[in-house]
Amino acid sequence: EIAAVFKSLSTQYDERNNRRETIYRQTRELTIQSKRMIFALHRFRPLEKNEKLLKDGEIAATKLYQIVQNIYGLLEDEEDYWRMLPKISFGLQEFIEAVSFLHYIKTKDIIKCSEIESRINTPHDMIKTGENKEDVLDTNQMEVESKTKLAWKFRVTLEDYLLGIADTTGELMRLATTCAGAGDQKSPMEILKLVRELYSILLPVTMRPRDWGKKLEVMLASLKKIERLCYKLHIQGKEYPPHLLKKILSSTSNNEYGDV
Repeated sequence: EIAAVFKSLSTQYDERNNRRETIYRQTRELTIQSKRMIFALHRFRPLEKNEKLLKDGEIAATKLYQIVQNIYGLLEDEEDYWRMLPKISFGLQEFIEAVSFLHYIKTKDIIKCSEIESRINTPHDMIKTGENKEDVLDTNQMEVESKTKLAWKFRVTLEDYLLGIADTTGELMRLATTCAGAGDQKSPMEILKLVRELYSILLPVTMRPRDWGKKLEVMLASLKKIERLCYKLHIQGKEYPPHLLKKILSSTSNNEYGDV
């Protein structure tokens, strides 16, 4: 009888370890796919419609949400979520950065935490993408299907959300550089205004994550680069005709603004 008890405990322990390893693998996949999505979104071309890019971006975002839903389905309950959070936070932050960047390109605004949570808690078959399910979800890559109904709702912590948004400002700096180099002088000014507002809001925030201070430093560096870029647009825009200004900014933007 004692042997049976220990055998049962051993089985439960192995199952929990296997489940945690699966969650960690899914989190790594979430990080990788989020980085790929961000890289693809930087193919955005100002002053163009970018219809295919936005369509592909939405499909990629749906895949990311489905990976998060898979992680959600693997968690036993809310207590298990908090226990596993340190193992999945890095993937969630990268995911938030990716979907926030796409949201900005589409709307010129920052995605709300409640919007992310709402979509995570939406079952696969309710997400509308305009594509066949086979085009959106590659079942060979997904190890576990998320549960469609759970007794608790997945939460995005304020820390993960803010850290992901802080990272997004670096992508916005690169986007501003791309826009300026393509002759779009309006978009960098809009990005500057948004990043300034974000920095002023986030600067007083005190959080426990030790990398929060570093995030703010990088965010400030991005803000300064956008300010220099907009200053250059404003001053040199009066000195040079549009076609020559575009050539100047295009040739200098990578060296001067692209290293954050």
